[in-house]
Amino acid sequence: MAFVPPARHLLRANDLADARYFEPLGVDDLARAAGLSRAHFSREFRRAFGESGGVPAGVAAGARPGVRRARLRPPATPHVSRRQRSRPGLASVASSSVDQGDTMIRIANAQLWVHDQDEALAASTEKLGMEVRSDVTIAELGNFRWLTVGPAGQPDVAIALMAIPGPPVFEAQTVKEVESLMAKGAAGTIFLATDDCQASYEELKGRRVEFVDAPEERPYGIDSSFRDPSGNHLRLTQVLQTASV
Repeated sequence: MAFVPPARHLLRANDLADARYFEPLGVDDLARAAGLSRAHFSREFRRAFGESGGVPAGVAAGARPGVRRARLRPPATPHVSRRQRSRPGLASVASSSVDQGDTMIRIANAQLWVHDQDEALAASTEKLGMEVRSDVTIAELGNFRWLTVGPAGQPDVAIALMAIPGPPVFEAQTVKEVESLMAKGAAGTIFLATDDCQASYEELKGRRVEFVDAPEERPYGIDSSFRDPSGNHLRLTQVLQTASV
């Protein structure tokens, strides 16, 4: 049998997690997909991703005591971490009721790199009024922490607040480059929508959110932007109905 680099084993596990995102997969399931023993898979994962590397969304810890299970898509009553801060949300945009039919591929999570996950969690919940969707630490995968938040009333989309992994995932120089991009607001962007940009702006200013651009009329609506504690640049927009015509 031809030699398959360890990364290919992990990609097989990732493919399984993607294909079965709606199921709570365990470490044993991923190990079988990778063709490795449970212990070998855990070692390969830590070797490839380090203590804070990525994990396929939807991975659940095994049934061993003390390890919590995680899901990619939230259950009917979303899991709420004990760290959740309950805060009022922004002026919301009415969500449309769309028949999903047999659609198999959906956007589930977006990602932002963060310097400190606890700091990012506090800012997201206390200042932006978001909910905790998942806050799971998996000891068997190097104490990897899968932390996601999302707007109230939009349970099928979440933002992963991801710690920057060090070696072997990213070399030290790459970590510095990512941190430099974050400081410039160029490492990633989340576009938020509101039905009243000015009201949301005043609300967030009152919560000491650092705005870069105050609300301003644009051809597509009223737009503003702010930064999170890690320097990420987020936009807050009141989209005009005519912008979609």
